Amino acid sequence: MDGESAFDTESLRLASATIQVYTPQGDIQTLPEGSSVLDFAFEIHDSLGLHARRGQINGRTRQLKTRLLDGDQVVVETSAKPEVLPKWLEWAVTPRARNSIRRYLRNKVRSS
Repeated sequence: MDGESAFDTESLRLASATIQVYTPQGDIQTLPEGSSVLDFAFEIHDSLGLHARRGQINGRTRQLKTRLLDGDQVVVETSAKPEVLPKWLEWAVTPRARNSIRRYLRNKVRSS
């Protein structure tokens, strides 16, 4: 640990901490600790993330920004049309989710 600050070590520990959550079919998805229902949806498929409306965690309806815990079973409820909001960028922690949200918002602005 010579030459490393406590901050560097702490951020490395946080970056490597993961949780395992389950799809309704029992498949395991590994996500970074602190991930939300939104991150889970984008991990399954970009289209699922873009159409996500809310989630069910262990059978209880929750908002997309709700943080997941190790062992949660997650179901994503969808809408017919994408309802992506800029505040989703604050709720998502995974690069995949954040990039997909940014891309969608950019394309939406261009086509307006």
